[in-house]
Amino acid sequence: MDCYIVRIYRRTEHDPRQIVGTVEDVDKEESKTFRHIDDLVKVFCFPDFSSIEPDMDPQPTENG
Repeated sequence: MDCYIVRIYRRTEHDPRQIVGTVEDVDKEESKTFRHIDDLVKVFCFPDFSSIEPDMDPQPTENG
């Protein structure tokens, strides 16, 4: 069984899919950051943790 620790540090109210956090693979002692719900899903879909690159599509912020 795979074990992960998911930490969510920030999310936006206007788009709940925009969340920032980390996922730690407990067995491999590796962690990966994510900036969108799609990145988080990739962690669970692809077993090779090191090959996952976060989507770097810049999203407009409230400040501009």
